Amino acid sequence: MWEFRHEKFRKNCRHELCEIKRKIPTRKEWSSNDESSSHRSEAILTELLQLKQRQELLEMNLIQVMNTNDSLWNDLVACKQQQREIQDNLQKVLYFLMTVYSGQDGEKPENMGLGIDQDNTIQPTMPS
Repeated sequence: MWEFRHEKFRKNCRHELCEIKRKIPTRKEWSSNDESSSHRSEAILTELLQLKQRQELLEMNLIQVMNTNDSLWNDLVACKQQQREIQDNLQKVLYFLMTVYSGQDGEKPENMGLGIDQDNTIQPTMPS
């Protein structure tokens, strides 16, 4: 909070405001202000350098996380493709078994409870 005092700074005395002048610092005051200002500048520069280093570290970590994320997405796509291939092969095996067993008893494949739709996709069925 700023505090201002001057003998000519009084309520309802606007005509005296023009006589208020800023105090000019002495050499001693100027010198001490420069030292404290210099010290503060050094502290700010040090903090700025530390922040830059932390930012660079965070940027490197972000790049690493992004690369890992890309790798995981690629793995997921490959696993989904592999799962589709396995499911296709399983459907072919089940369809083959359906046709083999349907020929023995004369049953139609859709009545055998193997969980295969008319479009040859596997549907989960509960055993009875």
